[in-house]
Amino acid sequence: MTDSAEESPLGAAIQAQGKRLYCHEQLLTQLLGGVQELHGRQDAFQAAIADQLSDLTNQSQQVPASLNPRPPRSLLHHSLQTVGTVD
Repeated sequence: MTDSAEESPLGAAIQAQGKRLYCHEQLLTQLLGGVQELHGRQDAFQAAIADQLSDLTNQSQQVPASLNPRPPRSLLHHSLQTVGTVD
């Protein structure tokens, strides 16, 4: 009779621990699913950004030079030399 009295609290404790473990397993499974979903979203976002960057690069290469004027190198060099000089 002593054995069954000792097993009953032990059995109840083991059963309670089993329920806790099951709940934790369910939570971890949900968390893992959420992490995997976020990784998928991140991959899709990075692919979309890479596509947009590629499109912008292609578009910028197609802009005629007359629409995107750059100062001649000598003018730019001269303006950099005169910065900070006092007349």
